[in-house]
Amino acid sequence: MHRARRLGEYWNWLPTFRAVAETESLRDAATRIHVAPSAISRTVRLLEGSLGYSLFTRTAGTLVLNADGRHLLEAVRAAMRLVDDASSERELGPCHIHCPADVTPLLVGAIETWSTAHPGEPALVHVPCAEDVSAQLVRGDLDVALAFEQSSDAGIACVLLGNFSSSVYCSPSHEASQLARLTDHELETLPFVDFPVGGLGFLRIMRDHDRQRAAYVPTMDLAVQLCARGTGLVCVPDFVARRAGSALHRLPWEGPTGKLHIWFRRPVTGAPRPAIVEHLVSWPAFSDLVHPSSAARPARRTPSHGRSEV
Repeated sequence: MHRARRLGEYWNWLPTFRAVAETESLRDAATRIHVAPSAISRTVRLLEGSLGYSLFTRTAGTLVLNADGRHLLEAVRAAMRLVDDASSERELGPCHIHCPADVTPLLVGAIETWSTAHPGEPALVHVPCAEDVSAQLVRGDLDVALAFEQSSDAGIACVLLGNFSSSVYCSPSHEASQLARLTDHELETLPFVDFPVGGLGFLRIMRDHDRQRAAYVPTMDLAVQLCARGTGLVCVPDFVARRAGSALHRLPWEGPTGKLHIWFRRPVTGAPRPAIVEHLVSWPAFSDLVHPSSAARPARRTPSHGRSEV
């Protein structure tokens, strides 16, 4: 059979195969592409029949992608990316941005200017969820993602947006605000307001059992609010504390530093980076995340029994 004719025989079945291959579930694939599970099952069977070999291992009602299926999935992804890269510059639609909740305020100005320059491509910001971000980028569900760490996925390109510093803060009325120097003793004895650090693991300036805890709250923003009320100290990025203005007092202690990256699907054609990537990379706010005193001298060493990264 002529190659083009043979390819055309199963070309329309490939998007369905990809949905099943990436979820390994007929029900989840049906939810993703809005097709009945029975129709999806029939399409997969037709594709396997056309190819002459199975793509999944079927055991007790489960679907597991086999070696041939994994090989075809990579080929389908690459083909779809080629088509998407060739057509994306002419298509208008929402721009999907994944961003840690504590970084979203930095996007305000960037989104305003993006919306003005690209009226047909509104920016939709997504906060972290349980699903793998790299997988969403590869599928095209997300256009870019901001992250505190580099991506280890070969299909994802990663660009440094900026470095940022962190410090220990307290309320101006807190007794610690009078300290001329913050020693290891104060770090161990003064109570902190803690929160889940997530990707900011380096903010855990010492092990929990070595530090007094005034409170533990679910978000960094709430921790900053309680700190401003005098509940306890807090260690946060300086760009987060900056939003609180005079409500927080920066203590004389150089905290750990971190990096903010932007992830996006790596073009397979060598095409230029997406416009939203260029827009965010050039946005001034991301180059102004280091506190002036942190840039002027090296960060202070954390206590020897602690750790700056976890």
